[in-house]
Amino acid sequence: DERIAVEYYNGSLDHYFITAEPAEAALLDAGIVVPGWTRTGFDFKVRPAGDPRGLPAFRFVGTANIGPISHFFTIYANEYELVKDNPLWTYEGIAFNTDLPVNGDCPE
Repeated sequence: DERIAVEYYNGSLDHYFITAEPAEAALLDAGIVVPGWTRTGFDFKVRPAGDPRGLPAFRFVGTANIGPISHFFTIYANEYELVKDNPLWTYEGIAFNTDLPVNGDCPE
C-alpha cells in the first residue's frame, strides 16, 4: 500500500507544506482550513504510518503563540527526541513511513 505525499504552497504566508493524508489534502484543495494553499506539482511516494517498511516520519507543528508558524518532519529518532522536548514544537504524530535517503537522494 502506497500513499502520495503532496507539496503545497501558500503565497500570502510564503510557506510550503506537505501532507500524505488524503482528507487533509482535500481540505487544502478546497481552501477550507486556511485559504490560499495550492499544489506545487511536486509529490513523492510514501507508505502509510505504521507500515513495517521504512521509517516513521514524525510530524511537528510550531506551538501556538510561542513556536514558529511552521511544520517540521524528521525520520531520525535522535532528532525526534530533541524536538519533542522543545517547548516551541508540538508533536502531531507519525505522518507516514518512508526510506532513508541514499547518498543524499530519496529512493524511488
